[in-house]
Amino acid sequence: MNKKKVLVTGGAGFVGSHLCERLAQDSNNEVYSLDNYFTGSEDNHVANVCYIKGDTVDIAKLVTFTPDMVYHLGEYSRVE
Repeated sequence: MNKKKVLVTGGAGFVGSHLCERLAQDSNNEVYSLDNYFTGSEDNHVANVCYIKGDTVDIAKLVTFTPDMVYHLGEYSRVE
């Protein structure tokens, strides 16, 4: 059985890190995070997740695989 490759943009942020943690608990998932660490932190890293540092604008260069699923949380919030 092939594992699902799951990409979480913003995976080092508060919400993204919790999503990565939950996804990584499923042994059928390979979890990847793409984050530029503008608001995210390495302190939020969780086990069994591959972290890629960079901006989503460069996603085609940074993510060298085809994800089966993408959770896009990695953009600047506009909450006022």
